[in-house]
Amino acid sequence: MLSIFLLLQLLSSNGSNLKAAHTQTLEARAASDTCNDNSRTLYGIVWSCLVTILACIWVSVHPNIPPPKAPIKASSKKLSLAYVTRKRLQSLMLFGRRLKMMLVALIAPEVMVGFAARQFLVAWRFSKTYKVSWTHGYFFSMGGFVTAIGHHPIVTEEQLDDKTLAEIQKVTEDDIEDRSKHDALAKGLALAQVIWAIAQSAARVNQHLPVSELEVATVAFAVVNIFIWVLWWGKPLNVVQAIPISTPDAPEPPLNVDQAIPISKSNAPEPPGPPVKLNMLDKFWGILTGNYTGSEKALFQPLAATCVPSFWSHYDIDKDIELPALFTECFVATIFGIIHCLAWHSTFPSHTEMWMWRSCALIIAVVPVGIAVMGASIILSYPDSIFHPVIGFIFISSYIITRLFLTVLPFIALRALPPGTLTDVNWTLYIPHL
Repeated sequence: MLSIFLLLQLLSSNGSNLKAAHTQTLEARAASDTCNDNSRTLYGIVWSCLVTILACIWVSVHPNIPPPKAPIKASSKKLSLAYVTRKRLQSLMLFGRRLKMMLVALIAPEVMVGFAARQFLVAWRFSKTYKVSWTHGYFFSMGGFVTAIGHHPIVTEEQLDDKTLAEIQKVTEDDIEDRSKHDALAKGLALAQVIWAIAQSAARVNQHLPVSELEVATVAFAVVNIFIWVLWWGKPLNVVQAIPISTPDAPEPPLNVDQAIPISKSNAPEPPGPPVKLNMLDKFWGILTGNYTGSEKALFQPLAATCVPSFWSHYDIDKDIELPALFTECFVATIFGIIHCLAWHSTFPSHTEMWMWRSCALIIAVVPVGIAVMGASIILSYPDSIFHPVIGFIFISSYIITRLFLTVLPFIALRALPPGTLTDVNWTLYIPHL
């Protein structure tokens, strides 16, 4: 469905008539926007930008393994209302898990870069340490290997004993790829849409045509998502079932009920405690840094869970992973702000909006540097660090507020576009000719 949607968008974008002469001045071209075909509409600008952003989000998001589906009795597997309703609810739960990540990717794509960077580094370390493929490493970081009994995710070093590791190494890369649902056509069309958006904005600058603030924000969004695509290039996509691994402490499942051995109360394992509720600060820090083990309480217990959290990458993240991931996240966030700064001399509907855009773009470009320094001091545990949690709160809150402003300002600016914004690019200038 997304592939068809993007294909129609690309065809409509490339189907405009390009007959303008290069000798026309900007004023003449703007004045003739209403009487020739070398123009575009406000609706077309908004539509193209939204399609590009949607394509970036849909293709770049690679969710972790979801919880296992509840077993359905064979006698119930028929076209009954209860069965259909249950299947639809399971599909909605999977979509809701993906939608949560899409919302984060929409509001803060640079946070997704940090998440992707951590999983990239975990996959690299896992494949190098245990002599397996990168696909195995990504699958491990996303909770793809679980115990055969209990369906508990295998994510800690203690769980990776010799027998468990040997079972994981028996899993071939093809076995993992068969569970992946890569859509090469959707990725190709999304990449073409991103290239089109960047090329169109660059051509407008080259021909001295105004670029709307929404297009600038879209280009920044597209560039950030390119980093996500690269970091998650080998990660399996939309996998809904983990691979069970026989562990030493787990008995082989009985062939039938008669072979099952009852477990007495004395040797039965202790039931897991109630799930720990995370407050908003814990959830935000877990998404931002991937560190779910920093609290004194057990925020995540692999042996009491059936899947990893949505923004999980590894149980024991050390500085060799946290530091590069943090620097990558902040570096991309700075690039995001610099691209917004390129619209410094653009024409805005009001003087206030111009300075709001400039100040927000500057904050977005500078604050990540402070966050990187503060985060590095925390990760390295410098005892004499001058940074206090209050300063960190100021950094992060100011960044979030400015991001919200930069999300709203491009749409507000559409009410009064400068002359020439609706003039289309003269692509014939780039065709080689004698």
